[in-house]
Amino acid sequence: MFQSIHSILVGELKVLDLVNNEIMQLFEIHECEIVEKHNNEKEIMDAPESIDNGEKGNEPYETD
Repeated sequence: MFQSIHSILVGELKVLDLVNNEIMQLFEIHECEIVEKHNNEKEIMDAPESIDNGEKGNEPYETD
């Protein structure tokens, strides 16, 4: 069964690759920018969720 759809899948993957390349060229996206953006997003996600800077009113059940 796989053999019957193999050529179709290969063709679809080639089309997706072509579209991806056209989008990258259109928006002038470079692979190094993608890696850098991914690393920056990871740093943000790894940062502590809250930073206590002495402000009041940020706690969800505060009764000031």
